[in-house]
Amino acid sequence: MDSTYFRPCHRVLKANLSMPLITRRLFWSSDRTSIIHLRLLMCVIKEDPRPVLRTLIKMLKPGGFLQWGEMDHSTRRFERAGDDVSLQEITRAGEYPSTLVAQDSRLDQKWITSLGTLFESEGLELAANDHQFRDVSRLPPYQDAAFMMWNELRNKMGRPYSDEYDGILADAQRKVQQAKRGLSINMEIRTVVGRKRTL
Repeated sequence: MDSTYFRPCHRVLKANLSMPLITRRLFWSSDRTSIIHLRLLMCVIKEDPRPVLRTLIKMLKPGGFLQWGEMDHSTRRFERAGDDVSLQEITRAGEYPSTLVAQDSRLDQKWITSLGTLFESEGLELAANDHQFRDVSRLPPYQDAAFMMWNELRNKMGRPYSDEYDGILADAQRKVQQAKRGLSINMEIRTVVGRKRTL
């Protein structure tokens, strides 16, 4: 795979910025990075994002920026082309993980909604805290990301819940395939940008 496709064009970078291709293991150095961009860490963060956030802040140079984007599962809603498209299976797939939070707090992703507050509590200046639903015309690419997130939540569940959720997800995926473009998952995309204070 040619990883140059994952780097921005040199025309969009300011003269004093570079995007080196990282092909070896990262060593977390303090005060070395001007910009850090990440998304969808909710799929790998178990419960509390603060340890990850603190490490990222250490990596930033004073005045550097951290941009973090997440799909906010708590805002999920389902769009359908007409009343003949059933929402029953897809709604169940979206709601099931939250029914298990009392048994397993790792399934609670409420920290995403308060990501801006977390940035401020860790000492970052909040430069942006945007959250908006995607336009219906742009939803198809987000279907796979939503199912990826739900599969990660399933991986955090113990048995018998993960087995039950497998069936729920299979029903929901089958329904989405049957409906083709008539049924879409939508949730807010939260993007928070923080700036490390200068000394």
